[in-house]
Amino acid sequence: MLGLPSPKTCTKCSQFKQPNEFKKDNRRLDGLSSHCRACAKERNMKWRKEHPEKFNAIAKSWKERNPEKHKSSNRNSTLKRNYGIDMTTYHNMLLNQTGCCKICKIAQSELTKALAVDHCHKTGKVRGLLCSDCNTAIGLLKDDPKLTNAATEYLKDIV
Repeated sequence: MLGLPSPKTCTKCSQFKQPNEFKKDNRRLDGLSSHCRACAKERNMKWRKEHPEKFNAIAKSWKERNPEKHKSSNRNSTLKRNYGIDMTTYHNMLLNQTGCCKICKIAQSELTKALAVDHCHKTGKVRGLLCSDCNTAIGLLKDDPKLTNAATEYLKDIV
């Protein structure tokens, strides 16, 4: 077992845990925090609830000092978590669609919100980038081509 880090005990919950369950802390001899990640998270959440104004001030200050890092980091992690793509893939899709919604062709520059990533809810496959209105419309039609065609036929009859 040479070379493997040894387990350690959390000073908060007193449980014996693996080193990867502790955050790094270069100020400590073993290089790991004294509290496990779960206990540290619990402590932080408690502090946030008890001091919302302090937490909000700290968060606001960080966002003001790091506007691009905050915005791009959040967007990139959201894209990865929800759709399995990154900002580069999103921008390539936007270029392939000439900067427009794939359905109505309205330009991103004319919209107040970024084009939404349209995806199949059954398979998770990304289909394209849509404006909020088009994305909502096909969502309300349950991504069903039969319903979409029925709506088209209905509109043809009354127009």
